[in-house]
This record gives sequence, structure tokens and C-alpha cells, in this order.
Amino acid sequence: MISVPIGEPSFFIFHLVLVLLTIFFCFLGSASASAEEAAVLFKWKASISNPDNLLLTSWSLQQNSSLCSWYGVSCINGSVNRLNLSDSNINGTLYNFPFSSLPNLEYIDMGNNELWGSIPPQIGNLSKLIYLDLQGGALSNEIPREIGLLKNLHALHLNRNNLNGSIPEEIGQLRFLNDLALAANNLDGPIPASFDVGRRLLFYWNIKTD
Repeated sequence: MISVPIGEPSFFIFHLVLVLLTIFFCFLGSASASAEEAAVLFKWKASISNPDNLLLTSWSLQQNSSLCSWYGVSCINGSVNRLNLSDSNINGTLYNFPFSSLPNLEYIDMGNNELWGSIPPQIGNLSKLIYLDLQGGALSNEIPREIGLLKNLHALHLNRNNLNGSIPEEIGQLRFLNDLALAANNLDGPIPASFDVGRRLLFYWNIKTD
């Protein structure tokens, strides 16, 4: 007969409980993050000029509505990582967009909507952002220097708006940026010195590089 050392079953049960508690609290954390991100995105939807947009009908805080099943929203572990709202007839501003409350957002495409007003400096809080497309709207005023804080950015499309002023030096310092579209705005001034003669000069003319 094989004897079981005293205390071994208790040790196993203790570790099993720890594992189950860890899984439980991870689930709670994910659910909490989803609820918070849903609330701030819903608040932004309420701030636009046409919140009754049929394409955004799924954007609801009702219990049977899951953030990750909302139109244009994709998630990883319950947190928003992609927002694809291009050509969605959205009329409004980005002033109330929750830039500080979507820490895992990597992809934003809001091109070809009726977005107007300035690009808020808070956009620089999206530290994981790789792709940003705000082309084809009515965005105005200067490009915020805070875009230079998006150190992981590969693509930036701001073409076909009403942006004015000069191109921020900080954009030329984004070392992963290989696709920059700024054409059809009211930008003026020289090309910043931070744009080298080769690769970054091509950016200004809206040409993709390898």
C-alpha cells in the first residue's frame, strides 16, 4: 500500500485554489476593463452630431451588448485593440474621444467621415498605436506635436482635410513611420530638418516606402 505524506493533499488543494483565484481575478479584471472602455466609447458616441447613426446601433450599454461585438470594434482579452470606423457617416469631433482610456489601441481607421475640429493633443496617449487614418474629413488647425509621442506608429494618414500650419518636427523623428499621407491640406513652411533627404522626404509627397 502506497502511503501519502501527511500534508500533501492540503498542499495540492492550496495550489489549486490559488490557480482558480488567479483565473477568477484575471476574468474580473478583463470584464472591468471592457466595461470601462465601453462606457467611454459610448460617451464619445453620444457627443457626435449623429449618435443615432444606424451603423452604431450596436454601441449600447445594455447587458446583452458586448463591447467586442460592437460595429468596428476588435478586442484582445476584452480590451479594444482595433477601431475601424472608416466610411461610417460619422459627423462630429474628436474632442471627447477617450484617448487616455484605451491603453491597448493599436489601430484606428476613421477615414472618410465628417470629422471636424482640431486633432486633440491627447492623441499622444495612445502609446501602442501602429496605424492612424483620419483622412478625408474636415479636420482643421495644426497637426499636434503630440503625434510625435506615438513611437510605434507605422502609418499616418491625415490627407484631404483642412489642416494648416507647418509639419511638426516630431513626426520626422518617428523611426518606424514608413507611410505618411499629408496631401490636400493647407500645410505650409519648409519640410522639417528631422525628415532626412531620402526616406522621409518621400513621406511628404504621400509615397509609401518599403
